[in-house]
Amino acid sequence: VSECENTVSSSKSIVNTAEAGGAYCLLSTLKAFSPGTYQSVSGANVTLGSFPCTTEEALLSALQTFYNTTMYAKMLASDSSWFFYSGFVTDGAGGIRSYWQSFNTTIPNSIEYSDDGLQPYVSSWTELMDECSSLNCWTNDFGAMYSLYDLLVAMMSSAVQNILISLVVAFVVIMYSSANWIMALMGVASIAMVITSLLAVFLLIGYKIDATACVLIVMVIGMAIDYSVHLCHAYNEGRGDRKEKCAEALQGTGVSVFSGAFTTFIAAIFLILCGSLFFYKMGIFLLLVSSFGIFYAFLFLMPLLMVCGPTGHTGDLLRICRCNRTMAIIDPVSVQEQPGASSGSELQASPASSTG
Repeated sequence: VSECENTVSSSKSIVNTAEAGGAYCLLSTLKAFSPGTYQSVSGANVTLGSFPCTTEEALLSALQTFYNTTMYAKMLASDSSWFFYSGFVTDGAGGIRSYWQSFNTTIPNSIEYSDDGLQPYVSSWTELMDECSSLNCWTNDFGAMYSLYDLLVAMMSSAVQNILISLVVAFVVIMYSSANWIMALMGVASIAMVITSLLAVFLLIGYKIDATACVLIVMVIGMAIDYSVHLCHAYNEGRGDRKEKCAEALQGTGVSVFSGAFTTFIAAIFLILCGSLFFYKMGIFLLLVSSFGIFYAFLFLMPLLMVCGPTGHTGDLLRICRCNRTMAIIDPVSVQEQPGASSGSELQASPASSTG
């Protein structure tokens, strides 16, 4: 009884008492009607003793008596949820095996299902659940708020891990396609800036990182890679100095990259016009990733390559990984010119290939 009263009167206002059915506490109702004489459903008068009861058997008898009164019948007629949300089960030996009571929360139906949106309500009810655990009882969340909150927290953690993993994979992909670790670093820097800017703008316009956003983050990371990896590969295949290689990359691949970003941008506009929240957010993500992708590819990555892009064999993995074999070539003329050198007929040049 005290647990029910303390929960309802909590200063945190976690129970919706503004409407009928805010709290379903059978013992509190029994306390309100005790002591007294009432009419049973059979027409006879029954008497409820004083409350609280002195023994468990007396409490069971009072509850069974209250169940047979017309007062309880009227409660069920006005709100049938009483039968489901508050009651008791006997142990078959004159005692009570279990008792339960329920509360309607103040969580609004229009709440945004994100970890930040649910966290205040989860914290308030967690304190109550901890108190309940100390009383040897357990709680159940019919609205699955805790399960959803745990899912969102896990998805947030996995989303951050997926971003880090994707950057590592992007580094490997660019390094494999360009065979240059410096190109891979510059490409990953561009991709990281696209993802960072996308998430920053998404939060600034008022959205939360919810379950939908966690799914879309994984999707758009792969799209953000395209803009940089193609330009990095084209730069690496170009000839000449840095500016000439950048010009060749923009002329050969830049048009295709821009066309791909433009078609993605147009598709995002139609998704934003959809009534579905998932497709709307998908449109927002696609619009941002195409905009920032082309922006950083042309206005960050290309200028960076013009200033400090690798040229020649700088950062070339094929040259680094190639077997370190050197061929020693002996020039007979230069040997004969050396003082004390043997004649050319006496000189036999042996293969001087050495394996490092």
